[in-house]
Amino acid sequence: MSHDQPVGDVADRKSRQSLPKEKHFRFRRTTPRLYLKTVVYARELGSDSYAVTERALKAGPIKTSIGRVPVEWVRESDGTVRAVRTDTSEALVPARLFWFAWFTFHRATGLHDVPPRKRAPRAG
Repeated sequence: MSHDQPVGDVADRKSRQSLPKEKHFRFRRTTPRLYLKTVVYARELGSDSYAVTERALKAGPIKTSIGRVPVEWVRESDGTVRAVRTDTSEALVPARLFWFAWFTFHRATGLHDVPPRKRAPRAG
C-alpha cells in the first residue's frame, strides 16, 4: 500500500482477501444427510463419533456402536436422553445440539435416523 492512499481503501481490501472462494466452507439449507437444524444427540469416544436424531429416539431405544463400543440410546419418560455402554454399563452423557453444529466438527460421524413421515396432501 502506498502512502498516498487512505487506510481502508478499496485496493487495500482487495489485497487482503483471506482465502480463495473454493476454500470457504459454506452450509446449504441441507447437508447430504439431514436438514441443518435437525436436533441430534451425539457422543464422541476417542476418534469415533455418533449422532442419533431426536425423531429416531421417539420411536424407541436404539442400539448402535461408536467405533467398536456398543452403545444403547434411550429416551426417558421425562424427555431426557441417556447413552449407555452395553459392554460395561457405563453411562455416557450425550450432547444435545443441532446437526450443523455437530457435523461441522465431526464430518465422518455415524448417524442413526428414521425417514420423516410423508405429509398427507392438503384437501381443497
